[in-house]
Formats: sequence, C-alpha cells, structure tokens
Amino acid sequence: MLIARRQRMAAGSTATAAGWKIGAAVLLMAGFLVATYYVLAPTASKQYAAMPALMMALLYSLVGLLAGARWLTLGLALFALTLGGYALLPSHFLMWMALAGGGALLLTGAWMRRA
Repeated sequence: MLIARRQRMAAGSTATAAGWKIGAAVLLMAGFLVATYYVLAPTASKQYAAMPALMMALLYSLVGLLAGARWLTLGLALFALTLGGYALLPSHFLMWMALAGGGALLLTGAWMRRA
C-alpha cells in the first residue's frame, strides 16, 4: 500500500487506479478465504494452512498466464509442494508449509526483482 501511495504521488491518477485495484483484490481474496472456511468447515490445522498456499499458487499461475512463464512456474511449483506435503508429510505439514510457502514468497521476490 505504501508503494502504491508513493507511486500515486509520483505518477498521478494511473497509480491511484492500480493501488485501488490491488487493495480490492486483497479484500476479495480475504473474503473468499473466510467464506471458504465457513462453508467447508475444515477440521484440522493442516487444512487451514493449505488453503492460503493453494490460493497464492492459483494467483501466481493466473498472473503467469498474463505476465510470463516465471509466475506460472512458481505457481505450479507451489501447487505441487503444497499438495505433496499435504499428502506425504501429514505430521510435518505445518513446518513444510512454513518452508515451502515462505520459500516461494522469497524466491518470487528475488526472481521478479531481477526480471
């Protein structure tokens, strides 16, 4: 939000529209998560941990379809890591998601900075 605000001040109304859209997208994703948790009623903590990671994987993949292969690659990798950890590492899934999800975010930031 701070970056969008600085861009708005520097660029004018174009950045304002982009910042508003990003904020709205974040609110929509949060609303979707809350609604999904309410409707599907997860019973285990690993289900709560998997959903945001899968949602980010979907978001990365969708952006990848529009913006390039790097995003798509990261999205598909996060899908695979999340589902693999959910199925194969049930007792260590929360630690797995901390490493896989956090690693995906760090890799995305580093990889996109160089792009």
